Amino acid sequence: MRVKVMKFSPDAIIPKYQHSGDAGLDICSTVDIVIPKGSYRLVSTGIGLDIPKGYEVQLRARSGLAAKYGIGLVNGVGTIDSGYKGEIKVALYNMGESDFKIERGMRIAQIIFAKYQHVRLVETGSLSSSDRGQAGFGSSGVK
Repeated sequence: MRVKVMKFSPDAIIPKYQHSGDAGLDICSTVDIVIPKGSYRLVSTGIGLDIPKGYEVQLRARSGLAAKYGIGLVNGVGTIDSGYKGEIKVALYNMGESDFKIERGMRIAQIIFAKYQHVRLVETGSLSSSDRGQAGFGSSGVK
């Protein structure tokens, strides 16, 4: 699949896969910014995508930044819909023990293209039965 990408900033870096077989393309910052510990910041990437209808782009944290520094996405996984044509910005949260400096050109997140299907919800008075039923959080045990 081919997807158009546009630079909103001359400092923007076109996302790319780091290894063959990777699911996510790394997306980079176009700004130098510090995220104080316990805070979040919206980080510019300088790019926009022409996402095909029937697809979303999922923004995901980079595992290395999360494991080493406690840097993650504010909303866990972000969704960019096909109708959005503006600059992609990443809401990063610093759960680490010290302030974290992001430098221009640093890989800050990953993007993954995912196909989705629209559904039509139909209101009902009951749901089909299952072994689990209404058992929720922790119902399968904690180990």
